[in-house]
Amino acid sequence: MKNTCEICKEGECKECGACGCHSHWHVLKRVTLIILVIGGINWSLYGLWNFNLVEFLFGYGFLAKVVYGLFGVAAVYKLIIHLIKWCGWKNKENKK
Repeated sequence: MKNTCEICKEGECKECGACGCHSHWHVLKRVTLIILVIGGINWSLYGLWNFNLVEFLFGYGFLAKVVYGLFGVAAVYKLIIHLIKWCGWKNKENKK
């Protein structure tokens, strides 16, 4: 049986099971993916050639700390989303 959104009573999205009223989550998922890719590239450059792209672009100050904080927040968000999917919590809530 097809799940429907409790907010707008529409059908589910093919990508994640959410309806169109949850499209902001799609944007958040894409933004966190981009942040994680940039972070991965930064740490690869640092590990291979000792070149820190974030410090090169933003210096050693507050802005660099904000960028590193974004890497961490994006990683925790992705971890939580994947744990929810892996543990099946989303499906358990829909069955109630």
